[in-house]
Amino acid sequence: MDGSRILHVRGIGGTISKEELTIYFQSPKQSGGGDIRSIDLKGDEALITFEDDHGMFCLYLFLVFQLFRCL
Repeated sequence: MDGSRILHVRGIGGTISKEELTIYFQSPKQSGGGDIRSIDLKGDEALITFEDDHGMFCLYLFLVFQLFRCL
């Protein structure tokens, strides 16, 4: 699996579900993400694997945009 499709999320709390993560990271409006292949949830960390590079790229652009809005 191409490592550029995997997002490592930390500090998410122990009560969040895979379904909640899927809804958030697949939503272009909420996170800029895309289709998700799998989520490996362990404690307060998750490895989210996107179907293709496009999902990660869109998420990256969304996060950069959010960062610049805060400046």
